[in-house]
Amino acid sequence: MHPDKPFDFSQKGYLLPQGDVVWEEVVDGWLAIAKRDGTYTKAAQPWFKDKPLTPAP
Repeated sequence: MHPDKPFDFSQKGYLLPQGDVVWEEVVDGWLAIAKRDGTYTKAAQPWFKDKPLTPAP
């Protein structure tokens, strides 16, 4: 990734063990909480600076 050309909106993926539904739910829950409480934005800020973040649905 080039810092002057950040990702635009697209679905992102996380590699999880196939068929591990419980772990998938944990990760999905963590992402939802991180987006809701600002953790996601705070973690992305050093990488994207003032560029707007478009959270995944």
